[in-house]
Amino acid sequence: MRHCSKGQLDRHNIFYIIGLDANKRINRLAEGWINEAQEQYEKTGEKQRLFGEVLYGARSWDKERRIIVKAELGWLGKNPRYVVTNLEGNPQQLYERIYCGRGEMQNRSKEQQLDLS
Repeated sequence: MRHCSKGQLDRHNIFYIIGLDANKRINRLAEGWINEAQEQYEKTGEKQRLFGEVLYGARSWDKERRIIVKAELGWLGKNPRYVVTNLEGNPQQLYERIYCGRGEMQNRSKEQQLDLS
């Protein structure tokens, strides 16, 4: 399978939502949501999940792109997640319905393959 860069996808008007590894720069950009989740967790004692977005440009990218931030905090600590996308819409809905929905479809496909084996 040939891999395309995000720039190639943008040029061909192909929509994407792709998981992104954390790094120091993106963690700094998401710090406000992570801190807010921590404050809410400390007040309520209940797991917190906040969603937001930032613009971020990796050094290898040709431009900044939209990053959806999921700032999650619970008794196990901080669990931030990031996805890069060129889709428009509400960050939480894009993350939960499209990004996580894609993962669920992959899990069901793997289960069927195992059942057939």
